[in-house]
Amino acid sequence: MDFTPTPQVESLLERIKDFNEEHVYPAEMELLKAIDEEVTVESGRAYPEGLVELRERAKSEGLWNLFMPDERYGAGLTNWEYGMLCEEMGRSLISPMVYNCSAPDTGNMEIIAEHGSGSRRSAGCGRCSRARSAAASR
Repeated sequence: MDFTPTPQVESLLERIKDFNEEHVYPAEMELLKAIDEEVTVESGRAYPEGLVELRERAKSEGLWNLFMPDERYGAGLTNWEYGMLCEEMGRSLISPMVYNCSAPDTGNMEIIAEHGSGSRRSAGCGRCSRARSAAASR
């Protein structure tokens, strides 16, 4: 069996490594602290502001919902291909949140894509494919 990554996976892996080096690792400790301080029942926030900004940046660069095997909503990778990316994303405690690849995001998005109404899929998954299209056109 050939375990050579496809050009798409090689490109994504390099982009994730670069993104982590430039944006994730330098902010990791600060964002972990912010999660404890800013994400409370009273605040009603799911993520601290700095993490929201990183998530938007990752989304705009097409590094979003990489787990989705359907190219309309994600990268269209096989589980094996996605696994190679997970190895790199798993080097940081916050990067799964940055790339929208942590539970419950993955399961929720898969259910919406598979069973959601057209409007629900468009609202939940359409943003992801638009961001991916924008990044691919660069």
